[in-house]
Amino acid sequence: MRPKGVVADADLGSVSAGVLMSKKVLLAMTAGAVLGCSSSSSGKPFTACTIGSLTGTWHVTYVETDGTCGKLAAETVVFTPGKSGSGSDTCTFDAQQISADHCRMDLDFTCPLTGAPGTQRWIGATHQVSATELTSSMTLSVASSTLGSCRSTYTLDWTQQ
Repeated sequence: MRPKGVVADADLGSVSAGVLMSKKVLLAMTAGAVLGCSSSSSGKPFTACTIGSLTGTWHVTYVETDGTCGKLAAETVVFTPGKSGSGSDTCTFDAQQISADHCRMDLDFTCPLTGAPGTQRWIGATHQVSATELTSSMTLSVASSTLGSCRSTYTLDWTQQ
């Protein structure tokens, strides 16, 4: 189970916002499945990645591949360019880099926990695999004086609704 207060917001729709998650879970980015931008899993041609300007409603699932933080529930998020999904501007970004072809975004950001003292740090990458699919791999580190600490790596699959 995810420690209470773990918030992971991320906004792939805006380089300047960087953080977007509707329910305040993570937008963990993917490094493990380095997929290119040439075709989708459906086999349809895919020619233009758009990380950095994504919009719309997306369903995201999280699979913990390693660690002690626990399961994160699937959720629906809305990408709004220039806006954080949580409305929070309290995250600090150590890195936020979009590739020249807009197919990959690398992130390293730290946000306060919600409802408890402490921080959560997310490090990872997201890859666009089709016009309506993204995959991410992110590592979450939580540090809290009341909740304790944990570290987990998650694979996220994003599907535009």
